[in-house]
Amino acid sequence: MSDTAAQQKPAIKKTRRSRTLGIYTPMMITNRVSIPMTNVGDNIKQTLERVVANNIEGKCIVEGFIKPGSTRVVSYSSGELHSAEAVFEVVIECQVCCPVEGMHISCIAKSITESAGIKAEVDEEPSPVIIFIARDHHYTNKLFSKVKVGDKIKARVIGQRYELNDKYISIIAELIEDKAEKYGKKKPKLKIK
Repeated sequence: MSDTAAQQKPAIKKTRRSRTLGIYTPMMITNRVSIPMTNVGDNIKQTLERVVANNIEGKCIVEGFIKPGSTRVVSYSSGELHSAEAVFEVVIECQVCCPVEGMHISCIAKSITESAGIKAEVDEEPSPVIIFIARDHHYTNKLFSKVKVGDKIKARVIGQRYELNDKYISIIAELIEDKAEKYGKKKPKLKIK
């Protein structure tokens, strides 16, 4: 027998991917930044990082909500002079929150009203999202009536909206049952050798 026939391919391990992901995703963004000529010097990278942080951190931009303290300048172009300012093309690496339909989010109930429903936020300061879970979507769901203020809940995104410079993203969501709590932890599979 040849050596290649004797070698076996390694077994591919199938893992189940969790549907609950972190609320932030890393992203590279290109942005035009203008700074006064008086600020151009040896420490241009730190100046650009400071200006970028003041302009986009903790706010919603086109890509979504930018996590405060997450921006980092990767590269920048040589500046173009426009009157008394230098304009740079800056590539920024940052953490962005942009929930999509069907995304599962773990959150904490902040307030509950009889007519509207549940208002929830993620356990992070400042919360990038405010989640509204409407009572009208859950008139047959028994889990909805058991939720109390301060409870950890899981929600599935139905829709989201935000405008430029908003301090958070508004989400309409549906309450879902946490399967880990419902069924308990899975027992390890027995392997027979």
